[in-house]
Amino acid sequence: MTRESFHMPAGVSVARKVLAIVVPTIIAIWFIAFCVCYFGIFYNNPVTPAGYAGYVTRGAIAGKTEFVKVQYGPTSSGAGWLLHATNVPLTPRTYEEDFSGAEGIVSGDNTRIAFAVNVTMRIRPNQPGTKQDWVRTYVEKYTTLHDGDSPEQILSNTYNNNLKQPIRGYVRLSAESIKGLDIQDNMPKIAEDVNKKVQALTANTPFQVTKITIGRIHYPDSVTNQVANNLIATQKILQQNIQTDLTTRDARMMVIDNEGLAAAADIINKSITPQWLQYQALLAEEENVKSQSSTNLFIEVGPMGVPSIAGSPKQ
Repeated sequence: MTRESFHMPAGVSVARKVLAIVVPTIIAIWFIAFCVCYFGIFYNNPVTPAGYAGYVTRGAIAGKTEFVKVQYGPTSSGAGWLLHATNVPLTPRTYEEDFSGAEGIVSGDNTRIAFAVNVTMRIRPNQPGTKQDWVRTYVEKYTTLHDGDSPEQILSNTYNNNLKQPIRGYVRLSAESIKGLDIQDNMPKIAEDVNKKVQALTANTPFQVTKITIGRIHYPDSVTNQVANNLIATQKILQQNIQTDLTTRDARMMVIDNEGLAAAADIINKSITPQWLQYQALLAEEENVKSQSSTNLFIEVGPMGVPSIAGSPKQ
């Protein structure tokens, strides 16, 4: 029996060689793509910037999302399977409540007044030695999360849902018991009263209201005009009072001057005697004699050449 030699066709040999190269290549590409997708899509490294806290959760393709931790920025969680962080602002934010127009305050004397209230708040920081995590409580119990919401929108939404209307009610309750023109002087008192009520409201919650201020008060034009007219009238009265005081003072000064002149005249009348006049006349004669340009004086004289003065005793 002779053995016949078997030869494989040339085409089959080439096909096997191509498969030997293509199949491993396809497997390698698939493996690389799988790794890229697995680690690029399903593995995340959430970043939390400074001034924020990150509420980190781990998702699942099949199952439910679970809480991982709260991280405080600036930091990141490190690469992990389906990690996601909801960042929450930790620094204070200020929200303005406007009371104007139809929303204006009706004061105790039925005057509608417009002003603004500024509320400064933040997420309450954790206290040392306690297990209470206010960021976790805030996210899990007070937030309403939507896709694409920024941290500022999240905080603003929780303020609107939990604090906005109570604070507006406290402001109305405090301000509407005060007369319109007295509200401006009582602004610190109103802010303090509202702050006390807000502190009681936010106790044991993640919200910490640090300051409440009232500003931009605006009265109706009619009230403003009346106040301006009152000020003008008051100024005129003050000016009239000042003028009256000046006139009274001048009159008193004239009386004092006249009294002084009368007193001086009385002193002079009592001091000028006939003997004093005779003495002055003798001095005048002496000065006339000594003068380079003497003048002839005709003076009635009495005994011994003494000038005769009315009322002087006869010698």
